[in-house]
Formats: sequence, structure tokens, C-alpha cells
Amino acid sequence: MFEIPRLETDRLVLRAPCEVDVEAYRAFFADGEASEFYGGPLSTKEAWNSLASVLGHWYLRRYG
Repeated sequence: MFEIPRLETDRLVLRAPCEVDVEAYRAFFADGEASEFYGGPLSTKEAWNSLASVLGHWYLRRYG
């Protein structure tokens, strides 16, 4: 199965989103000011669908 790459430096870790990130993702998109440049506020369901779409893009296209 395809694995999303993990990039790590001394100060930063870029990794695939996972289930523990759902609440932070939802909270970010619930805040209109924070999410303004990412399409604006989303409902909980819309935020979940957005996260699932991001993951699906990696698996279908091998980049994200």
C-alpha cells in the first residue's frame, strides 16, 4: 500500500493527517478569521469531508 511521505527537520515535522488531527482541523475551519484564506468557515461535516479529500488525493494521485 502507498505510504504518504514524512518529512522531518529539527524544527518541523510534515506528516499525513490522522484521526487525532480531526478536532484541530474542525476547530481551525470553525474559526472564520483563521480559515479565511483556506475557503472560510466549514461545518463539522464539511471539515471532515475536506480532510478525507486531502487524504484521498494523496492515495489517488500520490501527491498533495
